[in-house]
Amino acid sequence: MSELGAITLAILVTYLGAEIARKLNYPRVIGQLVISFLLAIPAVKILFPAASIEVISILAELGVIFLLLLTGFQLNLSEFKKNKRESLVIAVFAAVVPFLLGFFLGQLWHFGWQTSLVLGACMAVTAEGTTAALLIEMKQMKTRLSSIILGAGIIDDAFEILFLSLIFFLANTSPGAENTHTFWEVVGKYELFIIGIWLAFHFLPKWIQRVQQTQTTVSLISTMITVGLLIAFFSEFVGIGSVFGAFIAGLILQKSFFNPKTRDKDTRALRIFVFAFIVPFFFVNIGLNFDYQALINNPVLAASVLVIALIGKIAGTLLTRPFVNLTYSQLHLIGWGLNSRGVMELVLAHIALEANLISTELYSAIVFMAITTTLIFPFVFKAIIKKTLKL
Repeated sequence: MSELGAITLAILVTYLGAEIARKLNYPRVIGQLVISFLLAIPAVKILFPAASIEVISILAELGVIFLLLLTGFQLNLSEFKKNKRESLVIAVFAAVVPFLLGFFLGQLWHFGWQTSLVLGACMAVTAEGTTAALLIEMKQMKTRLSSIILGAGIIDDAFEILFLSLIFFLANTSPGAENTHTFWEVVGKYELFIIGIWLAFHFLPKWIQRVQQTQTTVSLISTMITVGLLIAFFSEFVGIGSVFGAFIAGLILQKSFFNPKTRDKDTRALRIFVFAFIVPFFFVNIGLNFDYQALINNPVLAASVLVIALIGKIAGTLLTRPFVNLTYSQLHLIGWGLNSRGVMELVLAHIALEANLISTELYSAIVFMAITTTLIFPFVFKAIIKKTLKL
């Protein structure tokens, strides 16, 4: 199959997955993710020759960049202020506890400390988008516990970037890394990056404000893409990583340039572009890198990763009882609200795999855990709400 044929097939498969998920009241991205694993079947994977897989890999990298650009752009700290104390305490415990459990699980399996850190990072993140979509569907967005869940998810975005930076650091300092630098070289690169971002904050606004005056969707999306790619490229050039730069670009676009009154419209325009065309290739690339045989060869590893992931979020949330004004039943519900993994965890795993920080076997186990926690989350969450009658 030609490269164009492979791209067309990839778009078709993810489109079908998204539509099936929509019919079943799941977020569209879940359908795209699940159906992409059909591509891991050997009889299907042969339709993608090496040249087309390389093209899809490049498009997948763009997908990751725009995902982080969108994350930075739609980060809404005002929601956090509503229940900031409870959200902060729960977010910290719900990230640190699964991170530690994941790290010790890696040590139990005799993985290196770097691999164990990656596993812990993948355990710690939360799919805030999946949770928000379900709360909207159930008409529960205005309740107190929903506000706490979403507030904790916003803080979790900061942990995601912290873990992302950790993985980039491990990738650049591991013994086999091509870009190993001395301490002072690393410091110099970070200083260059900070100076560049400072200049962007001070000199880009005038140009972008002129573009905003046209008030057209085309010019808006073009501006976002241009700024996102420029800063992502600069971030990659100085050795920090394009994904981190994309997140910073999203923050710059949100905080400095765009009118807060048009936030929802701007975010929706960017989401349409990102999820309609770019992100599907990220999911397809995950499917093409997934290895069913790895799960079959070591089902105990996959099961242990899944169990620790489920326990970690709930245990971390329950441990906050002495510090918050919430009951154990309320915390149990919040714990499940934070238990869905998703795209960001897969981004972390994908980058770690590309940097040879984790094996294909562990990568497949992490992906299996992300899918399972995301799929079971709506059923368990709805059941708990029905049992307790209300949030």
